[in-house]
Amino acid sequence: MLSHLHNMVVHFPIAFAFVALLLALWTLRKPDRVLELRAVLILAAIAAVIAYFSGERQEEAAEARGVAESLLDLHETLGTWTMILFVAGGVLAVLESFVAPLRRLLLVVPILLVGMVSWTGYVGGQVAHGTAVLQAGEGGETEIESGEGEEGEGGLRALLPGGEHEEEDDD
Repeated sequence: MLSHLHNMVVHFPIAFAFVALLLALWTLRKPDRVLELRAVLILAAIAAVIAYFSGERQEEAAEARGVAESLLDLHETLGTWTMILFVAGGVLAVLESFVAPLRRLLLVVPILLVGMVSWTGYVGGQVAHGTAVLQAGEGGETEIESGEGEEGEGGLRALLPGGEHEEEDDD
């Protein structure tokens, strides 16, 4: 069960980000409701930290399933920056109660959170559900291709139904 903790916990910061955005919009009409926004941002920061640190076990399971290392690295990098943004939002929510001019910034943070959590979640979905792999394209740039797969010594190997592998040309 603990090996899947990341998959369970990660949905909380995602939901909190969208709720924070709705509350930020509501706060524009009713500025006296900023307390709810602050509470959600603080809860979101806590949930994001738990989701981030629970991802390490999940990474090992994904590697064992053959998920491309480049895809895992991208998700981890995005997750790091997303967690930092969540924590910054939580700290800002605490400081805003003491420094009133920070309120405008507090209203912008949920927009950034929704964008980052969407990007990070999209890549995480690719990792969890095996719907894409990353591989080096021409000129060294990275591409996402549809379908499950894994990297092998001879290039990309497609995972076929039943767990069989088919070699693909790198041409």
